[in-house]
Amino acid sequence: MALPLLAGLLTKALVSGGKGLSASLTTNFNEKFNDQQINAIIDDVAAEMLERVIRRTTRVDTGAMQGGWRIETGGGSGSYSFALSNPVDYTIHHEYGTYKMTAIPMMRPTLEEAQDILDEAVEKHK
Repeated sequence: MALPLLAGLLTKALVSGGKGLSASLTTNFNEKFNDQQINAIIDDVAAEMLERVIRRTTRVDTGAMQGGWRIETGGGSGSYSFALSNPVDYTIHHEYGTYKMTAIPMMRPTLEEAQDILDEAVEKHK
């Protein structure tokens, strides 16, 4: 269930280029939360997104790609951001596939679930 009055819709951007894969998400809190609640929401969203993307990393040879996932959070004054990334250069080939290998999306499904993850965290910390 979307909670647009509690937390604004996440703005998503998936970037692939150079090395690895990265995505950024931004949200605004429309209802008054104290700093402790906001920090708890941000921490919960970051942890859940990281867990889900790692769980989806199904091809594991050396473990470099599975261990390469990172999430950074930032923001203030009502606007907060999440940056999910993996600098391992072949991550993009796994995400989108190649002519020799089928795609196993990891980041895109996690981004699709981001609003639900945010909504659950907001409900938990109201």
